Amino acid sequence: MIAINSQGEEVKQWQAYLASLKYNVTVDGIFGPGTQQATIEFQKWCKIDADGIVGENSYAYAKANGYEGSYTA
Repeated sequence: MIAINSQGEEVKQWQAYLASLKYNVTVDGIFGPGTQQATIEFQKWCKIDADGIVGENSYAYAKANGYEGSYTA
């Protein structure tokens, strides 16, 4: 799971995925408020629980739609 204040390569991969979908996010490896908001927008678009946390549901939906990044539960 990645959420607010998470940092590292996993976050950077998630941010790059969001950016590829044209969400306004900085790809810097730091899961701050901007990444959280972009994640919420992504979750709303997917019609899943929009909690701003990249958990199993967000990851599964993203993976089925081209996300190639890693994920740690």
